[in-house]
Amino acid sequence: MPGPGVEERVVQVEERLVQVESRLGQVESDVAAVRGDLAAVSGDVQWMVEAIVAMHSGESLPLRAGAAPPPPPPP
Repeated sequence: MPGPGVEERVVQVEERLVQVESRLGQVESDVAAVRGDLAAVSGDVQWMVEAIVAMHSGESLPLRAGAAPPPPPPP
């Protein structure tokens, strides 16, 4: 038979484990959101680099993902 207070301590540890597991789920969700943000920023940075290269080489700017196509050149 366990000593006095052992069962109470087990219950406390189990409750803490539930709290930690819940917090872990929140952290994993936050990490997924940050990864999504990083992917979006990475795409923006890639476009900026391509745009700078295009400007310096006299080429037209690259299309940006999700952007409307540029208007046709004037006649």
